[in-house]
Amino acid sequence: MGGGLIEQLRDIWAGWLQFGVGDSTRWLFLAIDVIVLGLVIFIALRAFNTRRTLAYLGLIGVAVAILITTAYLRLPGLHLFSQLALIVLVIGYPIYFRERWQNLFGRAGAPGSPQLGENSPLSQVWLGVISLVSSLMITFVAEGINARTSELPGQVKLSAANVPEGMSANFGSVSGVSAIIRAPRDAWSSIKPESFTASVDVGNQAEGTYDLKVAVNTTLQNVEVVRVKPTRVVVTIEPVIKKTLPVVVKFSGQAGDELVPDKPIVDPEKVEVTGAKSVVSDLTQAVVQLNLGGETNTIETKLSVVALSPSLLPISGISFEPSEVFLRVPLVKAGQHKTVGIKPVITGQPASGYWVKTVIIDPSVVRVTGPVDNLEATTEIPTAAISVDGLSQTAKLTTALDFPSGIIPTQALAKYTATVEIAKTTATKSITPEIIYDGLSPSLKVVSINPAQVSVIISGESLILEPISGPEVKLKLNLSLFQSPGNYSVDLKNSDFVLPQGVGLVSFLPSAISVTLESK
Repeated sequence: MGGGLIEQLRDIWAGWLQFGVGDSTRWLFLAIDVIVLGLVIFIALRAFNTRRTLAYLGLIGVAVAILITTAYLRLPGLHLFSQLALIVLVIGYPIYFRERWQNLFGRAGAPGSPQLGENSPLSQVWLGVISLVSSLMITFVAEGINARTSELPGQVKLSAANVPEGMSANFGSVSGVSAIIRAPRDAWSSIKPESFTASVDVGNQAEGTYDLKVAVNTTLQNVEVVRVKPTRVVVTIEPVIKKTLPVVVKFSGQAGDELVPDKPIVDPEKVEVTGAKSVVSDLTQAVVQLNLGGETNTIETKLSVVALSPSLLPISGISFEPSEVFLRVPLVKAGQHKTVGIKPVITGQPASGYWVKTVIIDPSVVRVTGPVDNLEATTEIPTAAISVDGLSQTAKLTTALDFPSGIIPTQALAKYTATVEIAKTTATKSITPEIIYDGLSPSLKVVSINPAQVSVIISGESLILEPISGPEVKLKLNLSLFQSPGNYSVDLKNSDFVLPQGVGLVSFLPSAISVTLESK
């Protein structure tokens, strides 16, 4: 009993308390239930607001709490004790100590029994708080007895409705949404994301980007969608275009008897792809993927056509005509083996003020085989695209290798590790420093200096250099050696320049300044 109740409480927490009631109007009925039940509890507590009756009810509450806790923690001894305590308090005490039990609840006229309203330990405010909390707990427990409110396992695929003809809806990186649903407990085992639909209503709007509300529906009986995450998505409406692409074969696995695939024959050699302009315009090839599994004879098969992203993942939302091609792959003896290096392919930009210092692939080489001509032309194997977008510190990422057609690894690894070292960008900047006359005699004044300005080149991290202008860099011109009017030449040294923290001095011009001093 206790374990089942704990599971119900978990479902209630996941459904009602953690995620809320969302867009459902069910909260109105829930509020009415809580308020009415709270009033009933308040009246009952007010009628029995004495120390002895509250202590008795408190003991029962403690026993129930121990019963639930011990069932969850699997403590059989304490669990049995709490069961016996409840039996004694609820059944044994009223039967075997009937007169005391009646006196406890203030039987009218009973000698020594407390009178209602006397010796009340709780104020009206505390009674109200206890009633409200108890009402909430009882209501939520009742909500979880026969029904379960929780997150739907898996995401619901997102689609667009009322898209103008000749246009398509692009959701970017969002492919599906999560949903919080409420359903009978015995129905949860058969509930799947495929039983739900998630859509946004484009409303035949023209090309552009829109922020639209997501609606999730289902045809299942007695199933209610409580909340959707996210509730809104950004949708880009753009033209649908077509493009003709060559078909390339990608091999994985290995054939038998040290055989390797020779040049494949694809029919047709080109296919037409249809999809959103932003997706199709970047495509350069269509791909069929053939997994070798120990074959020893020429392979003849039909395979579906896909397009791969720079990360070698299939791109959704596009279609091919035809959707399948015929593939004939002769198998020939491997010419030889060859060890080649791995070339990292980097995409994206690190965070502002940072750059990619090095990329180390582990392992750094791969042993490949294939027909002699293909093998001789292969000098390196590129990785799938490694995204460094937004990186501001060194990171270890996983990647795969993009083997050219006809080349296969002798012992392929599912994933390779790319250690991307990120460093702060260093730069130089030319500025004009502020000149300060250091050690000038009180009886003298500077009439002129020649040249009037000094050009300084400083270096440092881009983020530090960017806001620096002339006044942040000072040139202390040492005039302490000159105590009389005249023209003097002052040699400049690195130590004469005062620089902000993290900034270095590269060079300065001129190396000396002519100063004219006069009496005040």
